[in-house]
Amino acid sequence: VDSLEEHLSKIHGILAPGGADINPELYMSRVSPEVREDIRSKLHLAKLSRESRERDPFEHELLTRYSTEERFEKLPLLGICRGMQMMSVVQGIPLYVDIKTEVGIQNRHNRLDMIQVSEKTSVMGSLFGKRSFFGYKIHHQGIRLPYYHANKEDFPLAKVTALSNRNMIAESLEYTHRPALGVQY
Repeated sequence: VDSLEEHLSKIHGILAPGGADINPELYMSRVSPEVREDIRSKLHLAKLSRESRERDPFEHELLTRYSTEERFEKLPLLGICRGMQMMSVVQGIPLYVDIKTEVGIQNRHNRLDMIQVSEKTSVMGSLFGKRSFFGYKIHHQGIRLPYYHANKEDFPLAKVTALSNRNMIAESLEYTHRPALGVQY
């Protein structure tokens, strides 16, 4: 069986797809005690599965290495839904365990949301000439935006570049040091 290292030497890009919830244990230790306690009180809302247990360690290691090893500075990455969420977790940005409970809006299951590009000079801005468009959603976790905004200086390698639902849901995350884009739709 090939090792991760052997696979990494052969790739030309990374696609981190959607899927199962990310275990909050991956990011709880990196947040303030108050936020940690809030997340801990909502652990029962995470829909953890065999898929979560199998993918979390692999994808966390893969995206951590992608973000930190110089050999990947030109390698493109596209994260979709869970993939964007893991991009966030790797940078230390926590997630909502459940959007409905924490934000007060319906979980984004089979929803079409208006997405607003918030940074014209971003990859999202260059991909979508318009400032807004519709995106289809199937998720209930997402970037914990108030924490991200309050601690933005702690995340110099990541920026949220599109939002929806009155700026309460992050729809895209870009890395500033790599050609990496994550989308939540």
